[in-house]
Formats: sequence, C-alpha cells, structure tokens
Amino acid sequence: LRTCEETHPECPKNNFTPELPSYVVGVSPDLPGITARLHKPAAGEKAKCLCLIYCWGTKGQLTTTKSTLGVHMEALPVHQLGLIIQDAITTTRRLGFRYLWVDALCITQNNEVHKASEIKSMASIYQNATAVISAAAASASSEGFLAVERHFSANHPLDSRAWALQEHKLANRKFVFSSAELLVECRAAPRYSSRRSLRPSLLSYSSYNWSGNRRWMDLVQMYSSRALTDPEDRLNAFEGIAGEIEIRSGKKVRYGVPQFGCEVFSWFTAVPAQARSARAPSWSW
Repeated sequence: LRTCEETHPECPKNNFTPELPSYVVGVSPDLPGITARLHKPAAGEKAKCLCLIYCWGTKGQLTTTKSTLGVHMEALPVHQLGLIIQDAITTTRRLGFRYLWVDALCITQNNEVHKASEIKSMASIYQNATAVISAAAASASSEGFLAVERHFSANHPLDSRAWALQEHKLANRKFVFSSAELLVECRAAPRYSSRRSLRPSLLSYSSYNWSGNRRWMDLVQMYSSRALTDPEDRLNAFEGIAGEIEIRSGKKVRYGVPQFGCEVFSWFTAVPAQARSARAPSWSW
C-alpha cells in the first residue's frame, strides 16, 4: 500500500484525504471498552477510510435501521456481526486505519431517503476509499475470510453478485481475499499475486477506459449476467457506473441507456432474462 501511494502516478497519493461518507464504522483502538461503533462525521470531516465488498447471503444479518441507529452510534454489538464484518474490522485496525464503510451498517436500511442518497454517492464512496477489502471467496456475511482454509477456485461467489461489479470497477485499490490467497490490485499494478499462475476471474475487470458504445455494452453484458436479490435494485446497483460514464463522456444516462449512439439499442439476451423493474421503460434493459 505504501509503495502504491508513493510510487504509482496513476493511483491516489499518500496525502489524499477525502471527506468521509455520511456514516462510517469507527474502529479506532483508542475507544475504551468498545471494539467498534457507528460514527457520523462532522460536516467536511476528512479521513482515510476502507470499504468492504462482500456477499450478504440469504440469511438475515445485523443492519442499521431507524430504531438501531442511536444504539449503533454508542457501540456496535460486534459479536452479533457476521464473521466477514468482524474480519474486516480486524483488518482495518491492523492496517492502521480508523474507519471502515460497510453498506449494511452505514446505510440506514429502512430509511428510503438516506438509502437513495447513499446509492447516488456510491461512486465517490468507493473511489475515495484508500482501498477496498473484497471477501471474494465467501458466499455469505456469516463466513469469515481470515482464518479459513485456502484452495484454488477459478470462480468466486462475489463474481455472481450484481452490486459487486460497480464496487470493484470504481475502487482504486483492492485487497482481494480469494479462495487461494490474498491478491492486491490497483490502477498501476492489476492482478498482483505472489503466485503468478493464479488469475481468479474476479480480477478481470481492470480496464479503466469508460468511453464508447463497445465498452458500455461490455459492462452491461457483464452486469446483466449477475444476480440481484431484489429485481428493483437493477438500476440502483448500476448507478455508480452510470454516474462515472456521465462524468467521463459528458453524456447523460437515462434508465441505464447512455446518449452516445444508437448501437446500444440492439439488445439481445445471452442469458436467461431476469425480472424487469417496474420503474424502467420498455426500451431499457
């Protein structure tokens, strides 16, 4: 991480300290008797932060709601958190960082206004993170990624999740806990591994050319083959990528379709069609 910050011109520098998201998990070791708690930054508060990318799984997990927000700001019941989040807190602390962003905890799940605001901010949250922790080999939040038996697998559960695509594409640096080992990826050194023969499919996203119809169609095809728990999240889980396309191309994106060129309307289905969102018009995918 230090080498990347100090020597890679393509990557954010060591002195890059962005504003924090609306809520973060505070894991500072100077919290007496408290392992972690939800922190609401002051207006304009800046600090380095890590983000967690993981599969929620089908079983319920501890989340922040309107009724638990105040409690979580006092102290998070760490023993009730999934092993993935516990391992992410441990990793954040051991790397010397004070803050971690986890969607289940940092977004008030039953507050639609806050959720919509955070979805709109998703691109900046992941782009501003010093690095993201990717629990690639775990299929649910109940599984950890530190103390597990490693074995090689060409595919990972996170490869199949729709939300994870934009989270990986928007991140500047990734610590990927694969089924076999820890891999590190950044803009200057994609797919760095101590075992050069291992190339999990999760790390095949390292292309930062966001412009043009062909690139857009590749992203949509990659995204459309992935699973969503809630079909109504189809546009939400692509919001960060759409926002980045708008910035890079200067063209608006409406219901998942950009303004540059008509080639994108030549849709066909290469995989079984998923349920459509009732919010999208017929010409959207």
